[in-house]
Amino acid sequence: FGNITKSISQGIVTGFNDIYYVSEDIIKKYGLETGYFVHAYKGKDIRGGKLLENGMYLFYPYEIDDKGKTVPVPEEKIKSNAPRLYKYLESNKDKLLSRGYFVKSNKKWYELWNPRKKEHFFHKKFVFAELSMFNDFALVEECFYTDSACGAELLAEYSKYYPYLLLYLNSDIATYIYKKISVPKANGYSIYKNAFLKELPIIFPDENLSKFDEMSQEEFNVYIRDMIGITEEEYCNILQTLNDYKEK
Repeated sequence: FGNITKSISQGIVTGFNDIYYVSEDIIKKYGLETGYFVHAYKGKDIRGGKLLENGMYLFYPYEIDDKGKTVPVPEEKIKSNAPRLYKYLESNKDKLLSRGYFVKSNKKWYELWNPRKKEHFFHKKFVFAELSMFNDFALVEECFYTDSACGAELLAEYSKYYPYLLLYLNSDIATYIYKKISVPKANGYSIYKNAFLKELPIIFPDENLSKFDEMSQEEFNVYIRDMIGITEEEYCNILQTLNDYKEK
């Protein structure tokens, strides 16, 4: 998987979720301007190959400069464009500055600890939970994600394989293989990070890719089993192994 991806990255690290990652109700309660907020997801919001609506928003005070670099929006610009939001941030300034590691950095007091590259969040990609029992990837266009969520963007020359790879990554067989690669955690869970995902073998089809656009996950599980040449008995053993994780 690592050979066909442009990046496999962890989500945004705010350094203070209680202040920066807020619900729609909080935004309404304080009348916060929304220009510097983005709809953002955590790992728990990715289920069944889809994003679950969570009503959560992330303060993301960054813009892309002329060189394509992600840089913080100037404090005065935030104060001018979003006075109520600035007042909200300023009321929490002492808490934000209580982070010793943050104060020692060269970041501005209202910044996030690790905003990642803003441009990446506007690209088509797979998003998935950092900790999960089974493979559970969602295919998205623009999507900001934080904390326990991760993303994987394909190299341009492999972008046509997105629909196929969504089915492949979420298949029983790919899940079984990945469980052998990753580090096991408590209760049958596994870690989904670049160090392990890059080692996941990818099998490409010979057929016209359009056939996968409407194929269900169940149909694909049968397809990939037959393409690889796994016997019925071997497949049953794979399913039993995966089922055993649920019992842990």
